[in-house]
Amino acid sequence: MTRATLIHKIASLLRKGDQSKERSDAYYLEAGKNMHELKQRHDAEGGTWAQWEELVRLKFGIGRTRASELMQMATGKKTVQETRDNTKARTRKTRKKKKKISPLRSGEILVEGRDGKLRPLPKAEQWWNEEIRHKDGDSDEVIWRRGLIFRSRAAAGAAMYEDWSAYEVDDELLATVTKAVEAWGKLAAYLGKLKRARNDKAA
Repeated sequence: MTRATLIHKIASLLRKGDQSKERSDAYYLEAGKNMHELKQRHDAEGGTWAQWEELVRLKFGIGRTRASELMQMATGKKTVQETRDNTKARTRKTRKKKKKISPLRSGEILVEGRDGKLRPLPKAEQWWNEEIRHKDGDSDEVIWRRGLIFRSRAAAGAAMYEDWSAYEVDDELLATVTKAVEAWGKLAAYLGKLKRARNDKAA
């Protein structure tokens, strides 16, 4: 199994676990097993903890702690109940924090009200919610396409122009934005190359 396929499989299992009431533990356990394999490959290739944390955050929408719990559950270091209790405790702790907006992996957005409680935005304001939600019977291509379109739209929205004239622009800030531009540029060039090749083949 290639690294990309393994990542895709884990992401799919996590989505199914989030959306299933009856089989969530089974999906999470399988995701943990595959994540453990991915972590072993990451370590063998000389990857760092910082890179691992970035990987699970970007690809799976979870933190390093959650990823570690899933792997510990899969390897028998933690029971399913212990993992569930820890997750509930973190959720309660997170909700106590003063957060105005909190994205969930399912695509739902929670907004903090005046009473301090988090509530979902109206469906009309969550155009992405149904677009990225996994549906039974979806092919891998449909899931990958939906995910890329969502990430692209989210990236475009996050990069909207802001007036930085009153603030300091340092090398780190510029380098981070430049790195993002270069990464999306490479992806656009790669997709364009595939499209042209297929058009030429069909001609």
